[in-house]
Amino acid sequence: MENQIKYTIAVVAGFIFTVAAYNLPSDSFFALFGAGLFLIPASFFMYLVHAVGGT
Repeated sequence: MENQIKYTIAVVAGFIFTVAAYNLPSDSFFALFGAGLFLIPASFFMYLVHAVGGT
């Protein structure tokens, strides 16, 4: 249950940040989109490194 609260807070914060970036000048939204293209694979890679290193 404690993880569900953390995930909910993270999703809400991400949604608010995305909406704010979309409503700001267009360069902000493209910066967010570009960062997402980098951060999603990077976070997946770090998850794999952590999962393999933990076993």
